[in-house]
Amino acid sequence: MDMFYSSLRYAEKVCIESIFKAGKLSDIDAVYLYAGLFAFSKHDLGYMTMSGYKDNLEGTSVAKCENGHLNDVTVYNSGIAAYEEKEFPSSITVPDLTSINYHFEKIDDNPWLLFEEGIQKLIKNDNISKEIKAHLRLSELIVKHGVKPDLPVKYAFSLYGSLLLCNGSINESNRIFHGWDKIICQECGQEFIFADGWCESCL
Repeated sequence: MDMFYSSLRYAEKVCIESIFKAGKLSDIDAVYLYAGLFAFSKHDLGYMTMSGYKDNLEGTSVAKCENGHLNDVTVYNSGIAAYEEKEFPSSITVPDLTSINYHFEKIDDNPWLLFEEGIQKLIKNDNISKEIKAHLRLSELIVKHGVKPDLPVKYAFSLYGSLLLCNGSINESNRIFHGWDKIICQECGQEFIFADGWCESCL
């Protein structure tokens, strides 16, 4: 197992370097490849390479409230709705950077640092909304330290969306940023952040 995990770390580094050198990817390739990087980091977000959340136009996904109820949802570019509900526009949630409840610790030989410059360029772009810039600033913090398996899923969503935006995949990035949307459990009425309950990996 030690050799296997060592191989994963090597693959993570080489794939990040390869994607960085490749420059612009097609939108669907970016969706798969960036999610794959999380899989190499042993992060749950890597399951998105197999899930419906990343489909071209829209996808179905599952989230579990704190009471354990499973909720089927439809993920649109403009927000998340209960399964089979019509699309409705939803503003992108701003992550509160003052209340981060995760201890960041730098990883030695951190390959994610390659993405820092691209994220910083978008932060300086006046055409980017303040809501998305909040996700970019959180992502900048993450890439400075590297992705660990215990990184909260909603933070990983911010980084995934930011990487897609750096690639110019605007619809795809919006869909991921909406992972911070609050949804209401269809069984008990509890409100929770989709990404906190996202459980595609439990199916």
